[in-house]
Amino acid sequence: NLSICIPTYNRAKFLNIMLHRLTSSIDKYNLHSSVEIIVGDNCSTDNTANVLRKYTKRGVKSYRNKDNQENRWSHKHRNPIKRAHLLIPCEVLD
Repeated sequence: NLSICIPTYNRAKFLNIMLHRLTSSIDKYNLHSSVEIIVGDNCSTDNTANVLRKYTKRGVKSYRNKDNQENRWSHKHRNPIKRAHLLIPCEVLD
């Protein structure tokens, strides 16, 4: 099983592209039962929340920090990752 963990902060445009590509591949190869995507939003102030709402409907899990934690992946984001045999941290870069 695979968990793809994506920390993000104010990268809505690029997050949307990344999530589109990932969820499309999961759909294409029918990997819903073996791949999970978890996005940790570091209190973004852009359109990130709307992007995440769109992909939550497609099975993406997301968590939002109450305040900006700089570059730390919060412990609460790691707790749901229970089924992973392989964990891939993946950053959204512009």
